[in-house]
Amino acid sequence: MDTFKEGQAALAELEAQMLDKGIVTPRAQMHVRSYEFFMVHIRGEYGAKSFGGQNYHVECADTLAEAIDKARAYIAALPSPEEAHLQDHLRMVADVIDHGHKHSLPDEYVAPLRAVKAAMTENLLTKEGV
Repeated sequence: MDTFKEGQAALAELEAQMLDKGIVTPRAQMHVRSYEFFMVHIRGEYGAKSFGGQNYHVECADTLAEAIDKARAYIAALPSPEEAHLQDHLRMVADVIDHGHKHSLPDEYVAPLRAVKAAMTENLLTKEGV
């Protein structure tokens, strides 16, 4: 990236890439430190925790282009909106099973959920590209 304008265009592309991943109100910013250290800071809607359970993600590099490339790769590796919803659902089913065990609920209430969890896990593991 030779110019500020090119950097701004690359940040706009990161925001578009985040939108494609279902991130609400995406924002990409660059920070330059006095010792020639570049950071790209990406975030979405506060509280959504779209970045591995965090509200934001930061990539650092010696050049802005490298930091943007790292951010681009990170965003590409995020799950699609559909995959994220399935993962959230599976997590919630697992939480309900844990709740049932913790409170010693009868097996007739917990066992069907174990079957659902096993089927969803199998589907996620065998899905092409996962």
